[in-house]
This record gives sequence, structure tokens and C-alpha cells, in this order.
Amino acid sequence: FPVAMLLSVVCCAGCEQSVDKKKDSDEHHVLCLGNSITRHTPYDAVNWYSDHGMAASKPENDYCHVLQSLMRKDNENTTVTPCAIPNWERDFSLDLDELIGHYIKGKDIVVIRLGENVPAEKEPLFDEALSKLIEYCKQYTDRIVITGQYWPSARKEKAVKENAEKYGIPYVRLDWIWTEHQEECCPKEGEIIYDTQGKPYPIVGEFIITHPNDKGMEYIAKAIYEKI
Repeated sequence: FPVAMLLSVVCCAGCEQSVDKKKDSDEHHVLCLGNSITRHTPYDAVNWYSDHGMAASKPENDYCHVLQSLMRKDNENTTVTPCAIPNWERDFSLDLDELIGHYIKGKDIVVIRLGENVPAEKEPLFDEALSKLIEYCKQYTDRIVITGQYWPSARKEKAVKENAEKYGIPYVRLDWIWTEHQEECCPKEGEIIYDTQGKPYPIVGEFIITHPNDKGMEYIAKAIYEKI
């Protein structure tokens, strides 16, 4: 299963700071490689009838859309495209050309936001798999940002940080959102979200509530924005 889990704003360690500093005004095209936090198509088995980052209430409130809104303050033509590849987290042998080749063309910034679905038995392979993914992305752009885990995981976090250091790319820590702001960033059963037709429906079951709500998504977006 794909899993995860600012009007006030934050740095990667969770401390507050301003994000109103001027960014570059170039037009950018960003690709966000992720799992269900990035995008999840409708899935009846978990009572999810939307097609955006789970469990944002609406598309415009998931982290990709919030990041796009932030970046468009600097250039209105900037785009942020979500690309959910949770299958890669379970099978590192998947062909990257087939998986993301179509999406990465024409992108000048890539955000790698993966790891939560990597099963325990594959964690020893995560470091090398990330390295291969970064190398692939570097064929298209040198501007790569990588995030840590939303759900804390020491081993996977270590792999992310070491790859960030190895390739000299920005690292965005996110586990502080879960550890320090879980109460405000996790949705509750019965809360209203909106389906692909814009119709409201209540959150039902335990699966969706492990993911970040609108506030959690905002934290993620602003933490990434600080590093781009």
C-alpha cells in the first residue's frame, strides 16, 4: 500500500522562518516523483474517491499544487507535475525510462519524494536504488531536491541524507511534521474531502488518516520551496 503521513512556515528541521524571500523569476517546470502523498487515483478499497495527494481535501491543497502556487509568485508560468511511482518503492528493478521517461522530459527541477512504501526486506537496497534514480534524473537536469520520510524511519532517512551529500543536492527533512505536528496534520474520520467531481464525502477507515491533511501538505510544500 502507498502510505505516508504554511501559513506559518518552517525550515527543514521544523523551526519557523519566513518564505517570502525573493526566489529567481525564471519559468520552471518541476516534476515531483512520489507516492500517495504526491498523487493517488480513486481507490474504492480504502474509500478514496479523489485524484490528488492523499489526504488533501482538494487538488489545490496537496503539496504539489501548493508548491506550484508558491513558485508562481516568482513566475506565473511555472508548473509542478505530480508523478506517483509507488511501485518503484517495492520493485527497484523497474525500468525508469518506462516509469518516468515521459514525465521527466522538459523538466528543469526534479523533487524526489519517496520511501514510505519500501518494505523492511528491501531497505538495505534503498540507498543504491536512490543513487540510480538520481543518476537517471541527472541526465535531464542537475536541479534535484530530495526529501526524507514523512513517517520516521532511521534507516531510510540515512539513505536519503547520504545520497543528498553524495550528489550535492538539497535535502529536505520532513519527519518533524509527523513527530511534532501529528495532531494538526492528520485528518480525522468524518472530515470532508472532495472527489474527482468536486462532490464532498467523509473520510472513512484508517488508511486515509495516515496521510497529511491540508496543513501537513502545506508544511511539506513550504519546506521543499525553501530548498528549490
